[in-house]
Amino acid sequence: MKTFGELLKFYREQCTDSAIGKGKLTQARLGELIGREVGFEGYTGGAVSEWERGKSHINKDDRLILKALIRILHENGGLVHAKEADEFLISGNYAPLNFIEMNKIFMQENEDDKLDFLSEWLKLWPPQIGKLFGSEFPFRWLTPFQSNLLTSKRILQGITWLLVWIITWFLVTPLMQWPFYTEDQLWQAIVFYVSGSFIVPLIIAALTITKNDPFWQKADLSSTVWLRLYTHQGALVGFHVGYMLIFFIRLVSYCLRLDVFWAGLNSAAIAVVISLSYMTAKLTPSTLYDTYGRLNFRDGAIFWVSIFFGVGFGVFFFIYHAYILYRPFGLVLIAAAVFLLSQMSKPLEKQNTK
Repeated sequence: MKTFGELLKFYREQCTDSAIGKGKLTQARLGELIGREVGFEGYTGGAVSEWERGKSHINKDDRLILKALIRILHENGGLVHAKEADEFLISGNYAPLNFIEMNKIFMQENEDDKLDFLSEWLKLWPPQIGKLFGSEFPFRWLTPFQSNLLTSKRILQGITWLLVWIITWFLVTPLMQWPFYTEDQLWQAIVFYVSGSFIVPLIIAALTITKNDPFWQKADLSSTVWLRLYTHQGALVGFHVGYMLIFFIRLVSYCLRLDVFWAGLNSAAIAVVISLSYMTAKLTPSTLYDTYGRLNFRDGAIFWVSIFFGVGFGVFFFIYHAYILYRPFGLVLIAAAVFLLSQMSKPLEKQNTK
């Protein structure tokens, strides 16, 4: 197997300097482009030469440098496929690209490569999809008559998630069973919800396996406390986002007297809460690592306030439930929420049009 330096030299020599449209990408030019990508003066040709000869190495913590290097080699025609980038990184004992990094660098490949990209991306997404459904999802599931589709492991996983759904439904739906006829009924619903806001994310985080994840193993973080803590933080954030979403839908159905609509939707709504909690449990540590190239407390500390969100919302609902459940006021509240969301989306639309 070739070394990182040998592969770097090989892929650099395959590149054509996109700025002038001809000529090989020189060591000095590569160092300059890395600096532009990251936002500093860059590296000299001598520094790149030392990387290629194995005399010096890029620090594992300099993930931004590694991503910049991969992007430049790709955009100038040296690295063509994501698989090549992973082999290149692994040769230097660096962690391969996670799905966010891969998406940012390789999403603009030509049409013929899109199916291969999707396949690679789905294999890196697990266990969110892969460990639950199989790494070939959805390709395998498009063929419904396969003998190995229902294995004992998958059946056990299905039963486990069904139990999670039952626990979640039991704890969080009472707060949306309006109106409340007694204060004891209200108190009981709030206690159930607050308990669920702690218990459900804890269960989902425990079911989000990171120890055997190849990406975290390559990054030497698979057994770290911070990975587990940010997995739990992600489950908390996802739970509350999902619950606020279905709470809003329930409020709309209540104010418009569409309780029949909600009766048919609440089971699926609980699945939305669980799915969002599980997805953010996977995405939160990956996003932090993608952004900072590390996992530590200060990078995501502000989101730990989500621990207290359940208690805060329970107190808020107890104090103001009479106003919230007063249908005319509820409609005004819904309209205000829709207006605020539309205003918040305008800056994003402007950014996308630039």
